[in-house]
Amino acid sequence: EDPDTGCFSVMPITLEVNPSPVAPINLDNIEVCDTNANNQNGIMTVDLTIRTPDALAQQPLPASNYTVEYYTSQIEAEAGNLPIIPADNYSASNGQTIWVR
Repeated sequence: EDPDTGCFSVMPITLEVNPSPVAPINLDNIEVCDTNANNQNGIMTVDLTIRTPDALAQQPLPASNYTVEYYTSQIEAEAGNLPIIPADNYSASNGQTIWVR
């Protein structure tokens, strides 16, 4: 509405409400052998994205509606800060927990 003239227009808008993503309930651990140059240090390059299809399979909408990111802490994952990039070439240490968002 124009406050000076009092003229106004009415137009329809369409709202689309999508279901919230489902937190993956069962994601298998990623297990790799330490086979790099220092094969006793418990550190190995890992492709975290091998679990992306598993996370997406549990979602209510098609996979193309989602983006999956990986984080080194729950706090960062909840805030959406500092995702692991690149997630397909991550230097992981033995027993490390990775958070999926």
